Amino acid sequence: MLMASSPEDRIVKKLFILSVALCSFIAPAHAVDWGNAAYANIQSIETEGDLIGWRIQVIHTNAGGFMLLQSFEGVPLAPCLVKAEINHRHFRAKYSTDCSYEGEIEGEIRQASLTVRFLALERNRSVVLRRVNR
Repeated sequence: MLMASSPEDRIVKKLFILSVALCSFIAPAHAVDWGNAAYANIQSIETEGDLIGWRIQVIHTNAGGFMLLQSFEGVPLAPCLVKAEINHRHFRAKYSTDCSYEGEIEGEIRQASLTVRFLALERNRSVVLRRVNR
């Protein structure tokens, strides 16, 4: 046998249903879309056919954040994987002497681009890399 609900219970139920209905119209929060995103600014020099630039892949795993950095200096150099500190849209990583670049990088991750500051280079040179995968 169903018990009659009080007016307060009915108001609470209606408010709950109304709040669920209103929340369904609100756009859901977008998940971080750069969990395995690659960014690059590689250019081809027409006269020699050389490739110049950088390719960086941002990798989120259950073991933390990583970055795979590859430099192109005429030809692609060996990529280097390092642990990265990634906080929301900012990152910082340190590359060792085994890599084509030695030193720290930091920057900002955006949906369509990655801004990288090379801290060991003169004047903390910055480059912008465009996202190459979607």
